[in-house]
Amino acid sequence: MVNHLKIEVSPHPEFPDFPDHQARIIVDGQDWLGTETIGLDPPDLVEQLSRKDQMVVGRCPCGTMRCADLVVEVQRTDATVRWSDVDGIEAVFDTRQFDTEVDRFRNDYSWETLERRVERQVGAIFRGIVIDKEYRFSWVSTRYEPCKIGVCFQGQKNYISLDFDWDGETEGDAMEQAQRFLVEQVLPRT
Repeated sequence: MVNHLKIEVSPHPEFPDFPDHQARIIVDGQDWLGTETIGLDPPDLVEQLSRKDQMVVGRCPCGTMRCADLVVEVQRTDATVRWSDVDGIEAVFDTRQFDTEVDRFRNDYSWETLERRVERQVGAIFRGIVIDKEYRFSWVSTRYEPCKIGVCFQGQKNYISLDFDWDGETEGDAMEQAQRFLVEQVLPRT
């Protein structure tokens, strides 16, 4: 039997007013993650879906990845994509339907708030940058302090967190400030 995949994005159930979202895995109309697993943040699931042999599709109810993740083994052929978890639960998708749904999900930004859209766009500016010879760009957040954009660079053993101000209201200001920050503060360290 071939299963049907759908990926739905919804606000985090425990914190509906916090700008955190989850991507829920729906198989044949049923929520595959169940009630004890939170979906991944949409950008995290996009990254996981590019993995070949194993991927994380759900996270611990505490909201943290690498705590009690739901991991699936992946077997891909020209005809099917097979997921199986540690409990032996399997789903088998038609490769074309799977790829079509993953592409739809990857390109759907309708769920994004202004803050999340700014994170994605500013992240694209810093992607691939390494500072101080070892700290590679990791993530951007607009959610830790109002009118601040945090940029994290991850090293082997620790990280460097930098931030800059923005008006908190417009993408244009965020992008302008990010470009200025890149030129004045980040590129001199590359």
